[in-house]
Amino acid sequence: MKAINYWVVGATFGKKDMYKEFIENNFWYMGWEHYQSDTHKIDQFFNRIGKIKENDRIAIKRLKGQGQKDIKIMAIGIVKKVVKEVIFVDWLVTEVDREVPINGCVGTIYGPFSFDDSWTNKVFSI
Repeated sequence: MKAINYWVVGATFGKKDMYKEFIENNFWYMGWEHYQSDTHKIDQFFNRIGKIKENDRIAIKRLKGQGQKDIKIMAIGIVKKVVKEVIFVDWLVTEVDREVPINGCVGTIYGPFSFDDSWTNKVFSI
């Protein structure tokens, strides 16, 4: 059996909050298009999406504001299927409202993390 990886993702495209749409429709996607990937950072995000697989865990986070040291975990789910850059998710818990240290997760997608890590355990514990 393949190891389960853990991913932390955002749900804001510019100023548009996509959280409700992601939860109601049981999916997540990045919101960037390949034609926008003129920066190394966006290319890294696409590379990470390519590593997500069925049964991985995913959490939606929200930044608390510029200069803050914590993020808010909003939802936790299990990846059910990956179709191109759309991740279909069984959202186990929504409206989590848990604060954890930012741990570098200021952009669109971060991971893979291992559950062995205490930070990951705090993020994904239900």
